[in-house]
Amino acid sequence: MIMAGGRQSEQFNMHAEQRIREILHGRDVNDLLECLSGDELLEFRHDLALLNIA
Repeated sequence: MIMAGGRQSEQFNMHAEQRIREILHGRDVNDLLECLSGDELLEFRHDLALLNIA
């Protein structure tokens, strides 16, 4: 969603956001991100914040 830069349809956005929420449901985001480090971790956290997901 971030990489598409808003060029995708609203239906795509809704589906992608739903899938992300399903994956994160009942999980601690920090546990899922523990395999990331440095810039990769910072960028992924920033992307999640932009999407208002985590």
